[in-house]
Amino acid sequence: LPKHRAFQGERFTRDDYYPTLVYFAATGTYNSKRFGDAVNFFQDYIDSGATEKLQDCYYYMSKAYGYRKDDLRQLQILEAGVERFPAATRLIYEMVNCCITQKRTDKLEWAVNKALAINPEDMNVLPAKAKLLADNGRLEEALGLYTRIYNRKPNDARIVKQYAAVCYNYAAAIINNANMIGDDRQYARQRQDANKYLGIAEGLFRKILQSEPSSMKYLSALADTYKCMGRTEEANAIVHKI
Repeated sequence: LPKHRAFQGERFTRDDYYPTLVYFAATGTYNSKRFGDAVNFFQDYIDSGATEKLQDCYYYMSKAYGYRKDDLRQLQILEAGVERFPAATRLIYEMVNCCITQKRTDKLEWAVNKALAINPEDMNVLPAKAKLLADNGRLEEALGLYTRIYNRKPNDARIVKQYAAVCYNYAAAIINNANMIGDDRQYARQRQDANKYLGIAEGLFRKILQSEPSSMKYLSALADTYKCMGRTEEANAIVHKI
């Protein structure tokens, strides 16, 4: 259609109602699953300088990018949102989940630390922090954190498995270190420490096997634990079952 001459080149002013219209358009296109249009409208709202719905814009804009499979932009928007609203746990939790899904451990630690700065006992993110420590080889720190988490969530199967693995790996590290020591008394002390954590690992592996009795992975882990403890007969009995 041809433009009416009276309106050619005219630009409509962005008055105080403009952010409301843009946000309405953003949510409308988002709900209609027109995510490409939605991110543009959300960006217009952010650029408008309005603040009333700003946090919502960051959140739903990140979700829209997620639906579009644009992982990079999704994470960038969440990071910008957390920087703008450092106490917004909804944005922080969403970023933590995105980092886990995308395997972005570099950003995950930043997001987890943001959450723990608000609430050091936040059970929504403490498991992620513990796993980060374990994956980075900081076993002693991870062990202390997993002990706290397990005491509060003893029936969480994922926590039980991760805690068991950390106990075993920490004990194995102690044993490897002890084997390089020439002092018999110090060796004995370290072996005693190792046996303490092997004992915890044994109990946890047994707990896992109560619900997964045919798991080759955890049967083997229990057998290895017995071997490290010098309980050869019990280890061999499990090996014969495998």
